[in-house]
Amino acid sequence: MIDRHSLGDLARAILLALPLAMLARPAAATITIYNAQLSGANENPANASAGTGLAIITVDDVLDTHDLLARTDRPPADLFPALIA
Repeated sequence: MIDRHSLGDLARAILLALPLAMLARPAAATITIYNAQLSGANENPANASAGTGLAIITVDDVLDTHDLLARTDRPPADLFPALIA
């Protein structure tokens, strides 16, 4: 059997928790997309590289993932001859 004292404590706890529960909001997903034009002039410091391209980075903070798409106008051997040799 539940006594009146226990019911009073339960009612007080519910009344205190109810406003907090009403303030809770669902988590909002954020997907951020970054675009970059790749060129020697855009480097810091700028250089005389003839290579150009495009990079797109997509970041999903809920799944904690990122995707990278990069495209260049020249093959890597032309852009980085020291790495290939």
